[in-house]
Amino acid sequence: MERVNRETLKNSFLYTYFFGFLAHGYAFLNFQPSHDSLTEMISDPANWNWKIQLGRYLKPVYDMVFGYFTSFPWIDGIVALAWLSFAAYLATEMLYLSKKTHIALACGILTTNYTVIALTATYAQDLASNMLALTLAMLGSYIWQQYTERIEGLTKRTVVGYEIAIGCCLAASMALYQAFLFVYITMVLLLSILKCLEEPKLSFKKLWTADFLAAGSAGIGAILYYGGLKLSARLTGISLIENNYNSVSNAWTNTEPFLSRVKDCLWQFIVAFGTVSGYTHPHLVSRLVNMALCLLGVVCFFGLVADVRRKKASVVTIISAFVFSLLLPFAMDGARLLNSLVHVLMMYACWLSYVFIYVVAIRFAAVAERKWAKHLERLTAVLLDFS
Repeated sequence: MERVNRETLKNSFLYTYFFGFLAHGYAFLNFQPSHDSLTEMISDPANWNWKIQLGRYLKPVYDMVFGYFTSFPWIDGIVALAWLSFAAYLATEMLYLSKKTHIALACGILTTNYTVIALTATYAQDLASNMLALTLAMLGSYIWQQYTERIEGLTKRTVVGYEIAIGCCLAASMALYQAFLFVYITMVLLLSILKCLEEPKLSFKKLWTADFLAAGSAGIGAILYYGGLKLSARLTGISLIENNYNSVSNAWTNTEPFLSRVKDCLWQFIVAFGTVSGYTHPHLVSRLVNMALCLLGVVCFFGLVADVRRKKASVVTIISAFVFSLLLPFAMDGARLLNSLVHVLMMYACWLSYVFIYVVAIRFAAVAERKWAKHLERLTAVLLDFS
């Protein structure tokens, strides 16, 4: 594992707290519970029982260790931004973002997206614990990236150890909020795509071995999570709630046809960015900005494909990049494949698409031989600032 990059860590904290207080400071400094956060005014045991029933059995443990939202909402906000800063650091390290402007924009996206806004506004009691769940998912993908890059020199026992470590991160993340599993899956796909587009001599075996190991660690995480679910039910005497849109039991009780889920998953992803009924501001300008970002991302993506093809990359590697890209919407909105109803708190992985577009623009500007490629990167940054 690489040593901590102190400069990147410092900048990640600096920009995350800057954007965090700019966007959410008022909510941190003014106790104004609403919607689900009103349940915090009832009693902690009742709220904890509800969390265990939903399969988030580590949330009561988190509250006992780090304190309660109702006591010090401003401390809750500071702690949430600390977790988010660590997540931003891991993301920037995985994506090799070292310039301050690049780190700043990535931190801004990770800190001010719709999921964090919704948590701060109406689900403040879950903000800090959910950001820890995000950090654990990012840590899992970071460990995966680090060890698979040097997998040839590792023993089978070491590989199994890393797989179990990642599984533990994912199990803990799901026990706080299940939907952050899809952040891990999304990051694995993003990193795989970038590897295909940047390493002409990439081994097909190494690429797909790494991705199968990622799937294996996700499976280990799911098994550990389910084991913890059964153990918490036995220790507390609280059974998992069913027939509720929030319950993890929908993963195995949902009777929707699979093809219907796939169609709705893709459509919901499109709706989230391009229609008035989605999570885009209803004004036409906002939707046009998202469409422009999508177009810029496609142009830069194909620019990288042309560059790596010119460097004699194998056709199989390029096809793999396209396959991973087609899977991205289903990873980002993966909760819809399991659950018939998905809301904004389950969609954090979707906003990583903004980060991906920016990284692709940065990489294209770095390899392209023409000045207009650099202008595309700047235009992408401007549009992301607006969005």
